[in-house]
Amino acid sequence: MYERRPELYGGIALDTYSQFEPEALLGLVGGREFGAATLQFRPDPGKVEENVRSMLALMEQAVGLAARRNVKLDLVVLPELASSGVICDAGRAMTLAEELSGFTVQALVRGAREMGLYVVAGLPEREGSRFYNTAVLVGPEGLVGRYRKVHLAPRDRNWAHEGRAGFGFYDLPFARVGLLLGYDLFFPESVENLSKQGVDILCVPALWDDEKSRFIWEARVAEQVHMAVANQWGTLVDGHSACGGSLVLAYARYAGECRRVVSPSRGDHINLLVLNPGATRQKRFLEHVDYSLLLGRSGGSCRK
Repeated sequence: MYERRPELYGGIALDTYSQFEPEALLGLVGGREFGAATLQFRPDPGKVEENVRSMLALMEQAVGLAARRNVKLDLVVLPELASSGVICDAGRAMTLAEELSGFTVQALVRGAREMGLYVVAGLPEREGSRFYNTAVLVGPEGLVGRYRKVHLAPRDRNWAHEGRAGFGFYDLPFARVGLLLGYDLFFPESVENLSKQGVDILCVPALWDDEKSRFIWEARVAEQVHMAVANQWGTLVDGHSACGGSLVLAYARYAGECRRVVSPSRGDHINLLVLNPGATRQKRFLEHVDYSLLLGRSGGSCRK
């Protein structure tokens, strides 16, 4: 429980979707159908320039795959720490971390501009003397936003500081996009927080090593959002590994109407689905919760 960050979970107390015209209250942009892809990828540890070239090549392959299926690809998601590979200590972070004006982000912006799409990818970020496990969102117009991982996995705690700005979401021309990083999915409050703020699709770069707990990814669709989880795969360094299985899941109100595509446990792989924000803008939250208790505020009492 010490990993929870209740001071950042305030969005779960929103009651917007019980109101008239919740889209207007949330300031949602007009959504449309869009093509989304996960790019499962195993970076070569420590070889940033080679990894970025591989990421751009996968992006081109995804655009080609979408064209062959007569789909316009709008959004791709790459894994956590995709530029650097796994990081387990401050020494590697010092060598591999970049400022957001650095090589990786600039290369992704150029690729996004050339291919006409938006890209979410994980990288180790440097700001002054601090390091963060960060997801960036870039598009043809440049860097759109970043999210610094709030819930740090055990290996992250050796080098990264916790993000303190909360959970990021951004309005793109086709949907509202929320960002998390793998280990955040263990904490349902992080997903609910974004869902209640109108997020249509949750983009999750991941470095997930436990196949048995991967069911948590699909469990989070209960928060009524589309999901795109891009994982690394295979044996990494220092005894670490990742279990692949990257996922794009199209939410529907009735479970039998949900659609999903899943990558194999090994190998670089592209998943592609067409998603519609109309499905996620009909959210319903039926609950009787004392949020003052859940958020750690004083003065709450249990409801019976």
